[in-house]
Amino acid sequence: MPNNPNQHFYRSDDQYREQIDRTLTRKKEASEITESDEKIIRAFIAELRAVNGISDTRASKLVSNISGLRRWLPPFDQMVTSDIYHAIDQIQHHGFKQNTMADLIRGMRRIALYLCENNMAAPGLDALKIRKIHPPGYDSATKDISDLLTPDQVMSMISHAGSIKNQAIISTLYEGGMRIGEIGNLQWNQVKFHEEHVSISTTFKTGKARTIPLFNSRGYLAQWKNEYSGNADKPGAFVFVKSDGSPYSYAGLVKMIRKAATNAGIEHTITPHVFRHSRITHLIKEGWKESIIKKMCWGSVETDMFKVYLHLCDEDIENEAAGSLGIKRRGRPTIESKRLEPIQCHKCGVVNPFTHSFCSSCGAPLNKDAIQTAEAATSILSDLLTGEKGEDILRELILLQKKKITSE
Repeated sequence: MPNNPNQHFYRSDDQYREQIDRTLTRKKEASEITESDEKIIRAFIAELRAVNGISDTRASKLVSNISGLRRWLPPFDQMVTSDIYHAIDQIQHHGFKQNTMADLIRGMRRIALYLCENNMAAPGLDALKIRKIHPPGYDSATKDISDLLTPDQVMSMISHAGSIKNQAIISTLYEGGMRIGEIGNLQWNQVKFHEEHVSISTTFKTGKARTIPLFNSRGYLAQWKNEYSGNADKPGAFVFVKSDGSPYSYAGLVKMIRKAATNAGIEHTITPHVFRHSRITHLIKEGWKESIIKKMCWGSVETDMFKVYLHLCDEDIENEAAGSLGIKRRGRPTIESKRLEPIQCHKCGVVNPFTHSFCSSCGAPLNKDAIQTAEAATSILSDLLTGEKGEDILRELILLQKKKITSE
């Protein structure tokens, strides 16, 4: 198989193969599987690799799944159809979540049919009856609205990220609705700066080209590029690297993100994918066209994944019903008030991230608090310069500026 291009980020193929060996060895030593079971599982996986081209990641998951079935089944070369029926009944009443139950029953059906097709099954294992087994479908709505991040929480995480690089990572991850693997593998040649925004091009995971426009993240990415210690123009240069210049691993990015969440006072465990989930849900609630969201987030208007991200809580339904009747619900924030909108400087026109209080280009205040701060600072400076020591302060400032110019 070809090398995995994401091996610096996720586990390597060799690591997954080693994990398969460890899993089977451990279970055999614990008498959870037999020698024959191990041989059957390895042959089953080898066939899937050859025929279906499954990845080592998938193979590792299947080995864990299939070997775990022995909890309810006799040795694979001894099981009969009634054993399968009995095992399914136990699994269905064990309290598993729907997707876990679906994985287990699908795996059981697959290994049973594999044995039948390869003349390895016990006489009482009937392939025709096994084919009639219909595993439950998968539940695509595995996240509740309460699992998602609010725009305020995202803003707080960016503010508490600790460095401009970390701010750029979190902002880009959220605003672009990106997968964590896209962030870890992002290269500078995929990033194009425009006057008011930055666009990112990617074919990650699906192989379909996506162009993602980012406005809030432009300032963070531009500042990070200025601080970047490597050669951003070098082919293959990763955007986000550690202090030693090496690219991030999955675990490294997760650690940074969770630290930012803790600093922001977010108590529940944050996973990287929740940013994508939250962003797409926010775009839907803000009224973006379905076709635009699909094109930006999946690279195709034909995707079936859109429905997975439709998170409408009871209040969303109530607000929609009230709005259709022209009723304004008191105390409820509007969609507009929840948006994380970039701030365009009224003085120079530069687009700034929503966390900025002063323009990154000309220094002009961008909100009411910043205006009050600037006015207060101006007032204090004016009092100092017009006071008894005003001339001395002004003279000292001029001397400091001359020294700075001379040193440069």
